[in-house]
Amino acid sequence: MVMDSNRGIAQPSSRTWLLLVIAIVLTLFRLWIGYNWFTELGWKAPWAGSGGFGCDTYHFDASQGNLHGLCDWMQREADHPAVGLYGDFVRNLVIPNFWFFSWLTILTEVFITFSLFFGFLTRLGGIIGTLWGVSLLIGLVGVPGESWTVYVLGFILPSLVFAVIGARFQFSVDALLAKRYEKWAGKGNFWGKLVRLATGAQPGSAGVI
Repeated sequence: MVMDSNRGIAQPSSRTWLLLVIAIVLTLFRLWIGYNWFTELGWKAPWAGSGGFGCDTYHFDASQGNLHGLCDWMQREADHPAVGLYGDFVRNLVIPNFWFFSWLTILTEVFITFSLFFGFLTRLGGIIGTLWGVSLLIGLVGVPGESWTVYVLGFILPSLVFAVIGARFQFSVDALLAKRYEKWAGKGNFWGKLVRLATGAQPGSAGVI
């Protein structure tokens, strides 16, 4: 802030305006990637499709065509692996235990969506989003019609940004709670330090709040 000599009123400095612009841009970017992850949930939700999880009546049967649900896409990963070991993993472990892995998928993507959209445990959401995006890339890049750019540019790199910067330089739940996180961690509380690490937030880390 700078003082207006004519009016005696504190005016925002150019640095403050720059931080505000950066915070708005990063917040909008985080909302966008959170929404991207949200769109991945609809077609694979537990209540979607005739068989649940978006699966049609021809579970894991590629010969029937019309494969569009979560179980069917798992079958595509097994049939067209970019990495042989990953294909074996899907075929021999994931598909036989479909309901466990389907719920694991849903809960993981729900957490990533919530974390990045609201900026809560932002760094943790970014880390998990990055790793989950890499797993999607490895599993699906070999499927005909799939492009690596969708996963790298739409999920991996955007999530990686927030894995690095956490909740800094943006408006978020973590930024609002940063002082509380700092106080909690400052008492030598292990969980407080862990939460602070998972958020990447510091008091005033948004630059504008």
